[in-house]
Formats: sequence, structure tokens, C-alpha cells
Amino acid sequence: MIKNTKPHYIMWLSLVFVLFINLVAAAQDTTPWRTNEGRACIREWMELTLSRLNASDLGKDYNERKPWRFNPYGVLLGKDSWTNAAPDLFNRYENVEQWVWAHYNRNEAGRWTGSYGFFEKSTVSIPSCAAYTRDCLDRNASSSPAGAVQTTIDFVQKSERLMGDGTGDWAFPIRLIGEGTIVSVSINNISGVYSVWDTVPGNGMWATAVITGGQMRNAADGSISLPVSGTTDIMLYVADNGTSLANGNTRYRITIRFSDGRTVTIDPATSNTALIPVR
Repeated sequence: MIKNTKPHYIMWLSLVFVLFINLVAAAQDTTPWRTNEGRACIREWMELTLSRLNASDLGKDYNERKPWRFNPYGVLLGKDSWTNAAPDLFNRYENVEQWVWAHYNRNEAGRWTGSYGFFEKSTVSIPSCAAYTRDCLDRNASSSPAGAVQTTIDFVQKSERLMGDGTGDWAFPIRLIGEGTIVSVSINNISGVYSVWDTVPGNGMWATAVITGGQMRNAADGSISLPVSGTTDIMLYVADNGTSLANGNTRYRITIRFSDGRTVTIDPATSNTALIPVR
């Protein structure tokens, strides 16, 4: 009697294929989304993307979709758009929004993957997430151990003025969990070179630009009144004085004050996340 070995052959081929796919996925999983430095670069790309999308005027249909935003799953949405389900593979990337590096990229033909064809029909210049992240990591190969990364984004200068000076700012990415209204942010050295940045107008300290969702939240005088709830990712942009951040010999403390008197502090060299105390 001759046995039919074809099903077994097909089964083994299927197992080999699944193993190959898993190996590819595992190789991808070693990419920047796993590291604090990589996540900061991906967050920088997200802020840059939102800033350029929301600043562009591409006609009525496009403008009515503003403000563009990334939801907690890292999915790009326009106004009145929503989703209540995590994307496929989200759990593979530890349920962090930085998994976006895996799909907000250009394919081999140079076209945007996924359902983002409107990028191709516009004049908005948005780099591939993977390419931007790679360049950012290269740029920050010797980034400050203070927890800040050097960027090409220019919001502030060496003064209290909220105006660029032609030099890329340094950014402290932070994440707040909880609810409250932020009324001030200060970044103070706790060792090394004396340096202070804050959002308090008129005190002579250099400005801190507070960015969420690709938009600056400071008032014209640098002050802020920013309601937050749930999980809020914020980028704090400052101008280096030439030594404290670039040389990496200074350690910082970030202090966030709320309208009801609560405060939280963050040591960005160890963690960029803080829980807002419950009232």
C-alpha cells in the first residue's frame, strides 16, 4: 500500500513558512521602537508629521479634516474620525504607539503604504518614519545622557522668545498619566552646568516650547494652560547654551505644576513618564 505523503509535505512547507515569517517579525522587533532613544525619535517624527499636516492649506476637503492627530494606538486620524480597536499586531509591539514605525513608511515604489494615499496627492513634505527615525538615531548617537535628544526642529532660541534661531532645538519627551491642567513647566539642572528653561514669562529664563499633537501649546508670552487627561505625550523643546546638553555632563529635573497646586517631577535620565497625583 502506497501512502500519500503530500499532506505531510504541505504541512512541513507551511511550518517552514510560518517559522520564516516569525523570524522576519522577530528581526523587525529589534528595531528602534524597543529603545527609549528610538521611541523619542519616532515621537519626534509624529510631531513633525502633525505639524506639517495641520499647517498645510490644501483646499476645503483637506482642511475640513483638521486637526490631524494620532490616537492612543498611533493611528493617524482627522477630525471626527475615530477607532475603538487596536490595530493588527499592536500587541506584538508591547501596545505602544511607537509601533507606527512599522507601517508609516514608503514601500519599494516610493508610495505610502496603508490608507494614506492623500499624502501622495498633496505637497506636504513628510519623510518616511523609518528613514526619519534612522537619521534621528544617527544624529543622536552621542546624545545627552540627560534624557534629551537633539532635533532639527526649531521652536525656540536663547531667550524667552518663542521664535526659532536657525539651530535645531533639544527635546525632552515626557509622558503624563492622569488628569489636570498644566500651568507651568520648568527644567532645572540638579548637577553639572547651571541651566534653566521654563514657561514663566518675564523671569529671564530661556523659553520652553510645549508641544502636543504637533501643535505648540504656549501662549504668545510663553505661558501655558494645558488640560491633560488619560495618557498625554509631550515634547519639551529648549535651546542649548552650547555646553549643558551637547556635552552631556549635566543632569536635569523636570517639574510640572498644575492649576490646583499639584506638582510632578521627572528625572528624564531614568524615566520620562510620571503619574499625576489624584486630587
